[in-house]
Amino acid sequence: MSLLTIVLTAALFGALGMWWGQRWTPPRPGRVSNSPHDAWMERHQRLRDQSQLAQRRHDVRHTRHEVQQQTLQLHLSPHFMFNALSSVQWLWSDHKRDRAARLFSNFVTLWRHHWRSHEASTHTLQEELESLQAYLTLEVQRLGRAVAMEVRIDPSVSRDGRLPALLLQPALENALWHGLDDSVTHPRLELAISPQEGRPSWVNMVLRDNGVGLSRSSSTTSTDAPSDHVSMGTEITSMRLREVHPEARFELREARAPWSTEVWISLPLVVPNS
Repeated sequence: MSLLTIVLTAALFGALGMWWGQRWTPPRPGRVSNSPHDAWMERHQRLRDQSQLAQRRHDVRHTRHEVQQQTLQLHLSPHFMFNALSSVQWLWSDHKRDRAARLFSNFVTLWRHHWRSHEASTHTLQEELESLQAYLTLEVQRLGRAVAMEVRIDPSVSRDGRLPALLLQPALENALWHGLDDSVTHPRLELAISPQEGRPSWVNMVLRDNGVGLSRSSSTTSTDAPSDHVSMGTEITSMRLREVHPEARFELREARAPWSTEVWISLPLVVPNS
């Protein structure tokens, strides 16, 4: 190759390099590039960041749900199980076989609903009522006194509607152990469930008792059901309702005579084929 050819080739590549350098320069730090490739990369990165954020939020919700479910299991503590089965054993040994069989049947019913709630976070309203009745039967035996409970459900409310499993159990436990003490001559409970006007599938659930009232029940504690346990149950119920719907509500408040205290819950029931 002659010297002239080498010089011309070098000059040609130099000119091309200068022309390309004027056409495109890599974006400097902090400089916004208008290149279509860079815009695509920016959109891709933004979508990936949003996807990762959504996944982290999902993981947080899943973890919180698992914690709530595990905490809910504390309501069937070993202490409760021991007392319930001891009551069955005592009735059987006292030759009260029919009562022992009924009590054990209620224990099995409650236990079945309890473990179903571990696998599925919701169950039907009918199953909720069955678990409440089973729990009440067991606790009445433990307390050693009769407690009457009336359940009133508006005919328009579907018993197939789904709600968080064992949602009302903490409220019932609180009424039994802190509201209806030995000073109450004829302890009574009432559960009323009615539809909300203008809000399809929404219901109000009110559990009332004729116990000692909020002022006295909050100032006294029981060694079997300490006040921090009640607070934990109240907080769990509120958290579980917020998971159902942001506008779902829980309130513990004074009630009109002849009742003293009531738990008020507002939530939508998930009705099949609705």
